[in-house]
Amino acid sequence: MGRNGQIVNKAAYMVIGIDLDGTKDVLGIWIGENESAKFWLSVLNELKNRGVQDILIASVDNLTGFSESIAACYPDAQKCIVHQIRNSIRYVSYKDVKKITAALREVRIHIIKHIQVTFNIFPRPELEGRRGWYRGWGTAEFLLRKGI
Repeated sequence: MGRNGQIVNKAAYMVIGIDLDGTKDVLGIWIGENESAKFWLSVLNELKNRGVQDILIASVDNLTGFSESIAACYPDAQKCIVHQIRNSIRYVSYKDVKKITAALREVRIHIIKHIQVTFNIFPRPELEGRRGWYRGWGTAEFLLRKGI
């Protein structure tokens, strides 16, 4: 991109939202010279001002400043499991990566099965404190069915 006769490198960041029905929407495209908490905070605040009330899972590649910004705007948001695993194995020796990712997969499957059994045993509670668990489980179940 040119500015005052100079070539300036910039990146385009596209934010895509997926609702619980699986519908994808492009929420916006932002141009930035560099990643920073300030940049991501402005993007997330703009989304909030435009009506995005909640982000359940953020799927991002360790963008500089994003974790701090999303924690400020959407404190209940979680990173997607794929990115959590990638971040977990970043400093693991290459020869151990397959073994560790297989173990993490088993842990994830065990947790999901445990949650499923637990929620099938108990009746659906109307207590406000438990609604988030059901909402979060519905999202996780949807994402697993979709292979996300």
